[in-house]
Amino acid sequence: MSTLKDPELKKDFAVDLTVTKGRNMQAIFKTSASAVPPFTKYNGPANSALEQAVKDVLNGADINSALRKANERANQEIAAMIEGGL
Repeated sequence: MSTLKDPELKKDFAVDLTVTKGRNMQAIFKTSASAVPPFTKYNGPANSALEQAVKDVLNGADINSALRKANERANQEIAAMIEGGL
């Protein structure tokens, strides 16, 4: 999504890039962003687990294994929060 407001800037958007030659770049200005999902108290554990998964993958771990572990870790932390009355 572009933050460009000026129609002239939109018209000239990415015209000098070879990768966009022959493509309808104006189409990107005809869409709107979807609503942001609501933030909950469970976002913290999920985000922490995902951040750790990214670090694991960057250190050579298999992405599927890293995501599976992140899911398990987040679910455990969220379950503990629920059991603790949070």
